[in-house]
Amino acid sequence: KAHNSHSTQKRKQNASSSTITMIFQKTTLLTTLLMSTLCSSTMAAESCTKIADITPDSDECTIKDLPDAELQRQCDVLGLDVKSVLLDMAEGDEDFTDSETMLEDLKAGTYELTHDDYVKTAYVCMRIEEDLARMIEEDPDKLLQMEQEMMQEDPEMMVQVITDVLTQSPELMDELVADLLQEDPDLMLELTEQLEEGERLQDRPDVMAGLVAVLFR
Repeated sequence: KAHNSHSTQKRKQNASSSTITMIFQKTTLLTTLLMSTLCSSTMAAESCTKIADITPDSDECTIKDLPDAELQRQCDVLGLDVKSVLLDMAEGDEDFTDSETMLEDLKAGTYELTHDDYVKTAYVCMRIEEDLARMIEEDPDKLLQMEQEMMQEDPEMMVQVITDVLTQSPELMDELVADLLQEDPDLMLELTEQLEEGERLQDRPDVMAGLVAVLFR
């Protein structure tokens, strides 16, 4: 159900500071924590289709053996576009490619990605995940500030990232709904008014992610 800007502004005005803090901290710090642990599963695998299937001590399954979709997902969970990452790499290193047209094609949006491109960008995005995980351990306040700035600068991108993570983590979504119900039942009621008949807030992580964007604009 569509809500006008007046209703949106009302939600922002009605939200208590404790509610804003609770929602933002959970959806940013826990989102980043999930990002950094998506690849940490140690379960044995029978195939080579996921990051968790990689066998560090052998060549049975390496990152180069993974399908393009799984490699792309390493950047998707961070809200990064593979071609944008590749463009940054190409612009930052003149020896990155021998192709005279690659940089031009990337800028023009006409470049066709190869499997090697997905491998290279996956490495970059996984290093970013490691840096985020380290920041969680060493300076979570700085991370919170950085992600708040990202939300203000590019709310649509951050909403998509948070939506993706909440979709992958129903337990986190359940926790947010329970906390919101306790902290601010009036705001919870306004959110449920956006749902279709038969829907629960847990079924609509995009609504919760959208709330975060509204609160921090």
